[in-house]
Amino acid sequence: KNIYEKALENTDIIIDGLQKKGYQIISPIKKREERTAIVHFNTGTFNTTKSLYEKLKEHQVIVTLQNENIRVSPNFFNTKEEITTFLQLI
Repeated sequence: KNIYEKALENTDIIIDGLQKKGYQIISPIKKREERTAIVHFNTGTFNTTKSLYEKLKEHQVIVTLQNENIRVSPNFFNTKEEITTFLQLI
């Protein structure tokens, strides 16, 4: 239960940061109890999403490109510093 809660806390921070920056979040986010520790988002166009994905890879941020979306999956072991770095890069 503690591991799941920590993963969701990290996801909350990422969702908040994505929303503040105006990214389109594809994953369900309205009800916290229905969420997982996976967030799919995009920039609005595939070319800019792919460019952002490449930038994150260059900075050794582990995400995946799935269809037209970037998948980020923070876990309990991810630090706030790692999440801050991710949000600064995007």
